[in-house]
Amino acid sequence: MRYIKGIVALLVLGLSLSASVSAQSLHFIGFANTLDQNIGKCCQADIDHMSSTASYLADSFGYDLKEYRNTGEDCSKERLMELLSTLPCTPEDIVIFFYSGHGVHAEADAGNLPQMCLKYGGYQEKNFVPVRVVKEVLSQRGARLNLIVTDCCNNISSRVSAKGLFADKANTSLTLGNDEVKNLRKLFFDKKGTVVMTSSKKGQVSYCADAENGSHFTIAFNEAIDRVKDGLVAADWNQLSNDVKKETLSRTQKEQEPYSEFYFSTGSSNNPVAVSNANPAPSRFETTDRAGKFFANLLNSQNTLNDKMSIANSAKNSLFSRDAQVRIVGRDGSTSIGLEDIDTFLSRICMSKKIRSVHVVKQAVNQADKYTYLVVQEIYNE
Repeated sequence: MRYIKGIVALLVLGLSLSASVSAQSLHFIGFANTLDQNIGKCCQADIDHMSSTASYLADSFGYDLKEYRNTGEDCSKERLMELLSTLPCTPEDIVIFFYSGHGVHAEADAGNLPQMCLKYGGYQEKNFVPVRVVKEVLSQRGARLNLIVTDCCNNISSRVSAKGLFADKANTSLTLGNDEVKNLRKLFFDKKGTVVMTSSKKGQVSYCADAENGSHFTIAFNEAIDRVKDGLVAADWNQLSNDVKKETLSRTQKEQEPYSEFYFSTGSSNNPVAVSNANPAPSRFETTDRAGKFFANLLNSQNTLNDKMSIANSAKNSLFSRDAQVRIVGRDGSTSIGLEDIDTFLSRICMSKKIRSVHVVKQAVNQADKYTYLVVQEIYNE
């Protein structure tokens, strides 16, 4: 289950794929139980923040970002199994799997990892999937590194059974400098294998901070990634895990202790992609989201200013409403940096020589299916 813990200690009831792969890809697979009345807003904040982290990691590595976000009714066991079984990976790809929602630990399960409850509606066995299943399936997909991060409770319950592999068959805007890129690359490329990090150890619950900022563990994880980038935490998964554990324990008054497992292959990682300069090519963003595709096309490094202005002018009528507004937020996904009308925003990013990519955090459309409001993060070259 998941619990909400704010200033007052209030406890509530616990919480289409592209077949082609071009160059190296960072796959972000996110599931969040956003429909739950108690924790839904917190889960939405969690997946927004993790999506932002995946976006700037892809930019850091010069990787294509392939994002599969699953919220609302899409947060289901069927969707999870479909993605896990069909995910197209190459040997140099990176996969980040993230889940925010309800979780539990089966009393009969001797392991330490929880089960995720997708599409929560009570203790319905058909909705539970062990994190171990995600680990075992992704380990067979062939990517160089799998990072599995789950923010859910791990409290023991006799009402859920242990399961086999398949239970049934069914701040400011980010600037990327050379040293920061090297730190992130060392973390993700020095070793091959699978990293599993879950928000609480066996027998514990997990806590939300608040609806805007999300869960304590997810906040701690994203802050730890930033500290690795800035050189404040060693670019090592054990060190990062310890930093996340320390911060989560501090945030929850030592009531929630994260748990991690590491499965690395032996030998050198044979990293073939060298960091040649401070500004690697912007990643390509693959998503069903039209706004994401638009900004990726607009900011393609091969476009001239005239190309960009032409693309932007065309989109003003086809993609955006006349009164559309864009709010620019910082690294945390919530701190507001500015609010611009769509004309001003598009003109500015077209003319900027430093903006390398725009990541869409939130969006709203009208009845004509045109964007009326976007919340975005801008990622800059140094």
